Amino acid sequence: MSVVSMRPAVGPLTADEQAAIDRLAAMPDDQIDYSDIPEIRDWSGAQRGRFHRPHQDEAAGQAVTVHLDVATLAWFRDHAGGEAGVDAAIAAVLRRFVAAADQR
Repeated sequence: MSVVSMRPAVGPLTADEQAAIDRLAAMPDDQIDYSDIPEIRDWSGAQRGRFHRPHQDEAAGQAVTVHLDVATLAWFRDHAGGEAGVDAAIAAVLRRFVAAADQR
């Protein structure tokens, strides 16, 4: 299987860019200016995955059309918290089913 990246092509770093990265990598932590990004000590309100959306090549997903009976679709809508989570809920159930079938 070949993977196609959806990201724009980026050429190799120039000598100046590499030198800047090397200088930053060699800088001790106590010399880094964190004044515009203060340290967060309380992560109780953090939400995992709120801003990250995997690229298509990372998710390895493919759009398909599946016809479900009304009762099954209603169950997924109820348990997925609405229309937005239905695809993910169905994919999760299918992944568990496949994993269980592979263990037989």
